[in-house]
Amino acid sequence: TCSTAPEEDEMVLDDFLSRHPGFMVDTSAQLFTTHPELLTDAGYLRCWPHQHGTDGFFAVCLTRSSR
Repeated sequence: TCSTAPEEDEMVLDDFLSRHPGFMVDTSAQLFTTHPELLTDAGYLRCWPHQHGTDGFFAVCLTRSSR
């Protein structure tokens, strides 16, 4: 999302995951290896305007478990 608001980011993710047990956050993905400061401890991409000189962003990699 183009947001830093938890109700548009983590809360939406938590709600989705609670209703779709076949999905999980994929923290094994080696995303942004050249900019690890953009990743949170939970493995989410989080950009802050005052820290990174960008707009505010949130992203997460999800994987679907095998059926």
